[in-house]
Amino acid sequence: MVFARFLRIGTRRLIQRALRVRILALLMFPLLLSVTSIQCPFGGGKQAHGFTQINRNGFGYIENLVDMNDYPWGLQYFQPDGSTTGHIYASTGNGIDDQIMYQIGALNLPIPPLRPGEVRRYRPEVNSLFWESSLDIREFEQGPTFETTGFRSLQVYRPPNMSNYLYAGSLSSDCALWRTSTGISGDWEKVWSYGDRGSIRAVAIHNGLLYFAVLPGGEIGDGSPGQVWAHDGVNTWQIIDDGFGDITNGGVWTMSSFNGYLYVSLANVAKGFEVWKLEGKGNKAGPPVRVINHGGSWRGNFAAATSCVFDDHIYFGTQILGGINSSGEGPILRGTDLMRLDRDDKLEIVVGPDSISGISSGFGKPQNAYVWAMTVHRGQLYVGTWDQTSIIQYAVDEFPQSIEQLLAFLSADLGIPGFGGKQRAIDNYVNGVTPPKRAPTFLSGQLDMGGDMYRTRDGITWETVFTDGLGNPYNYGARIMLSHDGDLFVGMANLYEGIEVWKKDRNNENDSTEE
Repeated sequence: MVFARFLRIGTRRLIQRALRVRILALLMFPLLLSVTSIQCPFGGGKQAHGFTQINRNGFGYIENLVDMNDYPWGLQYFQPDGSTTGHIYASTGNGIDDQIMYQIGALNLPIPPLRPGEVRRYRPEVNSLFWESSLDIREFEQGPTFETTGFRSLQVYRPPNMSNYLYAGSLSSDCALWRTSTGISGDWEKVWSYGDRGSIRAVAIHNGLLYFAVLPGGEIGDGSPGQVWAHDGVNTWQIIDDGFGDITNGGVWTMSSFNGYLYVSLANVAKGFEVWKLEGKGNKAGPPVRVINHGGSWRGNFAAATSCVFDDHIYFGTQILGGINSSGEGPILRGTDLMRLDRDDKLEIVVGPDSISGISSGFGKPQNAYVWAMTVHRGQLYVGTWDQTSIIQYAVDEFPQSIEQLLAFLSADLGIPGFGGKQRAIDNYVNGVTPPKRAPTFLSGQLDMGGDMYRTRDGITWETVFTDGLGNPYNYGARIMLSHDGDLFVGMANLYEGIEVWKKDRNNENDSTEE
């Protein structure tokens, strides 16, 4: 309750200040004014807890200013046929909070702030911080209002008797599935589109097919019944269109292949998330079976947004929508739960009430409202969280002294008549108008601000990897992870300064827990 009261006070002061300068009203959190990206334009090369940052924040000052690279939504390693090398690819979600604020009428802008989505690939052979554009939606769409504002998922898939491809699922006014056989800019093609606004959040390979889910309406869906589609490289067809027979089963948030079945998790605000399994052979779904209902441990778990197969189990990490418990049961602030099924679909609570680990919800921290990412790395399951207290760090910070910078950030590349926002902001930075980014405060240390990471060898005994957003309280969540060739990559969501991508090198002998 103390945290909730402080958040309300901090947000209210922020709103009042914004009103005084007549820029905009901030009516909800997470706060969208990512102006601190101007304060920390380059970044990269930093080290924390055995990890090294391998990108500049937001992929660079100008790139982040124009595109608002908020979220790292996909991480995949892809090696084209005939190539002796491959690369790490990252897909982005751009200006997400701006879109939400605009839709509820909190942004007084002449056109929607729709930023173009991208896929980038890491080129360490060029520069240790260099990420080149692989897919820029500007090659296909004309701005300043873009149809495609992010690529929600990445998946490597080799269709039967075809080349190896990297697939990308979009968040768009015409939700689409894209692919490339080379990973090179200019070599992407759209192979399927939904025909309406939606998001391809969940993807999985099962029985030789690529399965994906469409969330109608956008990033978190509009409440329409969950859908599952299948793709074989040539044809695409629908498997499920009715939320497995329950219209309150909203969008599919995660899917994984396990034990000969495709496990599908659907959000359900009214009853708690559900998980169904289906055989998924060819174009026949077979008789689906429900294996989790009522949110597993508690009906306030409205979604399981991540899943991962580890040690003969399938794990599901839950989300508390917006970090606020609206179920009417339990405290307002309640942490996320982690649970698993064995091959007989026996449910065990791993982290949460009456858990096998003895660890309470949120890994003992109510501010850990999401399990946001999971991967298996060197025989251990790694779990990353969203820590909502990072919002406070921004709320108590002062606005930049120059209102011109704020205007520039909000309107750059939006075509507002009479305002050269992009160049004005660049000039301000070059001329030293922008003060340096604030260091983490006493408050951030006391509240353990920043996304967390934990790991386990057995699902019962857990170690802390870090709880401080890799030394940055503005890194409010470990959004995506990838284990490749002994290296561990993690993409940190950062609304205020831009995406950070970190790497734990396989040659780094420092594999200790939190420093």
